[in-house]
Amino acid sequence: MLLIKPGKDRLTRWLQEYEARMTKYSLQKEVNLINQKYMTQKTAAQDIKNHLKSSTENETIEELKRKPMHGQFYNDTARPSVGKEKSLAWLYCSGCREKQRV
Repeated sequence: MLLIKPGKDRLTRWLQEYEARMTKYSLQKEVNLINQKYMTQKTAAQDIKNHLKSSTENETIEELKRKPMHGQFYNDTARPSVGKEKSLAWLYCSGCREKQRV
């Protein structure tokens, strides 16, 4: 939407270019606002998913800690004198795998 009549002088051309750029940037701003709105919704959904996943993992670990045999491993790795990374590496290499839940 050009409000300035086409002309050949430098000032008129400059104003026409300026108006065209402003139109372009205002459209880009609208696009950015729409993207930001949808990205915020997507981020919120991802946050909910991560929270549910971590809460489920925490519940599983707490459930295992309450068991007499399984809980020993989790309770021992919580102590500062035990290397958690090495213990988890040993557990992984030992061939112990979680049973598939039905």
